[in-house]
Amino acid sequence: MGTLRARVSAFFGLAQRAAGPHATILCGDESGVVAVLFAIIFAAMFLMAAIAIDYGRTGAELVRVQNAVDSGALAASHRLGCQTRTRLARKKRQPSSRPTWPSTPM
Repeated sequence: MGTLRARVSAFFGLAQRAAGPHATILCGDESGVVAVLFAIIFAAMFLMAAIAIDYGRTGAELVRVQNAVDSGALAASHRLGCQTRTRLARKKRQPSSRPTWPSTPM
């Protein structure tokens, strides 16, 4: 059986011989691999940063629109006199014309 290193080198030797004479040229030149990896990683990081910024701006815009809608609803309710709590508070302050009956304990 040989050592693991001998078996691995024999396997790659067979693979290179099976690929033809140009396999050593393609497999041997590794200059520029770091640049390609850097470009791929940089593009992925740039994409993630762009998505994070876009998501944050969308959230801020959603809050701004919700505040505008809430302000419009409050302004319309004041203008139309739809203040339910105010009307109920006024009714509680006014004396009632109906008699009040004592409540019975349950």
